[in-house]
Amino acid sequence: AFHAYLRNNYDDYFYFALDYPLRARRIAIATCFLLRFSDTIDYAEACHNLAIELQEHRLYQAAEYLMQVSLRIKESKLGKNDPLTASAYHNLAMLYQGWNRPGDMDEAEKLHLKNLKIKKRKLDKNHPDTATSYNNLALLYQKRGKTGDWEKAEEFYKKALRIRESVLGPDHLAVANT
Repeated sequence: AFHAYLRNNYDDYFYFALDYPLRARRIAIATCFLLRFSDTIDYAEACHNLAIELQEHRLYQAAEYLMQVSLRIKESKLGKNDPLTASAYHNLAMLYQGWNRPGDMDEAEKLHLKNLKIKKRKLDKNHPDTATSYNNLALLYQKRGKTGDWEKAEEFYKKALRIRESVLGPDHLAVANT
């Protein structure tokens, strides 16, 4: 795994990173720094932030690993129904949605549904973040295009639109983007 590789090849990783632009070198340094932490929420957040950077560089496998580490820690420390755990579900789902490996869209759907369930329970059925979760599911269904997905996409877009209109008003930009 990526984590074990870094532990065993700490020096090699730094030499390898010198061939990359400055931003990628910062990623390498941050990764090695992360290895000094234990399994805390701070560590989970640091893994998440680094994973986002790696994802921007299209280093999906490393980003996936760090997002999964972050998710495991949040599930064990905060529980599966915590809003921070919900955000970890969301971010991993978005990674899978953008990566496009076989089976990723189905896994992304499961994660988005977990996120939505937490948002509805912890925030409110009419919270703007809940609308965003509906919108993300609609985007997934629209992109995936399996039988019945278009109907689901329409249903979730309508739910997101209804929430955003009632909470933000009909003239808000988020309503126009739904």
